[in-house]
Amino acid sequence: MKKILFSIFFLFIFSKTFTQPKPTDVFREYTWATPESKVPGQEKYVRVCGDGFYEDATRKGNNLFNEGFVNDGWFTLPQNIDLKDAIRAEILVERMLCHDGSTGLAVKFNDGQWRAFPDADSIPKPQSEYLYHYYPIVSIPLTELKTGEKANRFRFTIDKTQRWGMPQNMVYGMVVRIYYKNLVMPYTVEISSHKSGDIIGENATLKVPMNNRIAKVEYIGLMDNINYEGDGKYYQWHYNYHRGELVNHIGTATAGEYNWNTEWVPDQTKPVSLAARVTDQNGLIYMTKAVENLSLKRSYKVELCKPFSQPRRWATREMEYTEMFDVKGNPKNVEKFQIAAVTWSPGYMNGVYLNDFLLMDRESCKYCYHIIKKEFDHPEFLSTMNGLKTGKTPLVGGKMTHGTEIQYPGFMVLVKYKP
Repeated sequence: MKKILFSIFFLFIFSKTFTQPKPTDVFREYTWATPESKVPGQEKYVRVCGDGFYEDATRKGNNLFNEGFVNDGWFTLPQNIDLKDAIRAEILVERMLCHDGSTGLAVKFNDGQWRAFPDADSIPKPQSEYLYHYYPIVSIPLTELKTGEKANRFRFTIDKTQRWGMPQNMVYGMVVRIYYKNLVMPYTVEISSHKSGDIIGENATLKVPMNNRIAKVEYIGLMDNINYEGDGKYYQWHYNYHRGELVNHIGTATAGEYNWNTEWVPDQTKPVSLAARVTDQNGLIYMTKAVENLSLKRSYKVELCKPFSQPRRWATREMEYTEMFDVKGNPKNVEKFQIAAVTWSPGYMNGVYLNDFLLMDRESCKYCYHIIKKEFDHPEFLSTMNGLKTGKTPLVGGKMTHGTEIQYPGFMVLVKYKP
């Protein structure tokens, strides 16, 4: 019995040890994303409803993808994984919790064990009561992976119980990240445009020395900013993925320099750090050493207003919902503001109201992942204490429609003050 308990404890610790890459890490990322549906305009995600079961009770996931994409509940990683000199591996999944109360999303590779993806510890408990688009990471032993073209197959599962009997998470993509022994790069891999302790203005020219071996440079920042990652952590290295592609980072350069416009980067109480993911022509990624203790200096101030009292189960088909946020500066000195939120199916939105002022109505598409990011030059809409409300999606033909899901942490507001 003690041996069994130790094994369970070891697997728990092993699955939660590793996090996103750190400066000086060397790794490769092998990506898998759900394909275009064979039904035009339909799902670009997989519904995980059980062990290898990807159709909900309404059969919406039935026969949407080409034959061979799913084989008896298994998917296939398209690339050949390079395991030479590998020291560890981890799996990142683009997970959307859409049916509240759904728990236990896990992945299994080849003949290995189930690896459960953890919840974000910064989302209020129980986390499954909040709708979110989150990017959890779980470690996996190298022994559970194989080399060879399309040699790795995997499947997803989820717990069978859910409050109305339809457990479901949506998966848009996955990243298999393989770390390697530290390498001495044959060329300079560092941010040469800045040194630790520098001051950054409204525009910053970022530079890594380029050569014909480098395919791209992706700049990322450690700072307080909008939380598109869905975990409610505002101070972190900011970036996430969509269908296997890096998004919501500072920016990407394939040649020369990158101009970073910091107009909407909030003022910081902690120092800013910069790093770059440098990808060579063979797909090897090197994370540069961080340039640390950077500070912002501009003629104006930008405040990040973090929401609180976010509602659970924020789907507009149910009812009106309201979150709160405070403005610490003097609202009379505001020049303009910006709202940002991660949503799903915003085509069903029925109004977003700030202190009863209508900001926007329907946005973008139905049944899709979408980031709302809008700027407003109506500072009179703001006060010191603020409520931001979504209207209830009306019935269509007497029947309830899907509505819009507002993903955790809800609407975030950036306020720019006059110089």
